[in-house]
Amino acid sequence: MIEIRRSADRGHLVESGLESWHTFSFGNYHDPEHMMFRQLRVLCEATLAPGTRHRNSAQHDMEILTYVLGGELQHRDGSGRLQHLGRGEMQRLSTAAGSQHQIINASDHEPLKLFQIWIYPEVQGLPPGYQRLGGPVEIPENSLRLVATRNGQSETLTVHQDTRMWLGKICKGKEIRHAIDPGRQAWLQVLRGAIAIGTGASDTARPSAAELEAGDGVAIRFESHLRLYGFENAEIMLFELV
Repeated sequence: MIEIRRSADRGHLVESGLESWHTFSFGNYHDPEHMMFRQLRVLCEATLAPGTRHRNSAQHDMEILTYVLGGELQHRDGSGRLQHLGRGEMQRLSTAAGSQHQIINASDHEPLKLFQIWIYPEVQGLPPGYQRLGGPVEIPENSLRLVATRNGQSETLTVHQDTRMWLGKICKGKEIRHAIDPGRQAWLQVLRGAIAIGTGASDTARPSAAELEAGDGVAIRFESHLRLYGFENAEIMLFELV
């Protein structure tokens, strides 16, 4: 079963220098029908104007993943540590209750575009922590690359939750197939381009598929296989959750 969350139906917030789109309720956007999905609490697509600084106070222990879609990010955590990330780079911040961190557009002429994900950790009271991948994420065409796992496998971020996250690229006219482990549910988010998503493992026929565009998301429940087709060159995020 799939349930589509269209881009235009997301919460839209505009602050000084910051425009954000929220899949789930956040801040001044509240929708009781869309609070979270499994352990996913926040899926936020944001654009910061040149020179903008945005301070965020985390109210709960949280695993915060940030993926830079364009521009240059400067990030300051609660300890004052400063990190710079460019297009295609990714980091994980483990926050304690009430800790603060700041996102800064380091450019004075180019917008900063990013996607931020908040995941509830499996236990509370973990110490604050930080990790980044070494350089831009390389994603082979027409495949998924694992970028975050509970066990922190080679070249992945460690998240303190039984969650897996992939980034994927699909070329126009090509297909990706993915098997979902038993007992897991999934969320797919389209970052760029357009795809179709279908379910089923059959090799003999293309299953009925739903069309998705940039900003659309899909909750996937009680399915064992996904088939993803490129209507345009596309980039996606995929989460498997318990």
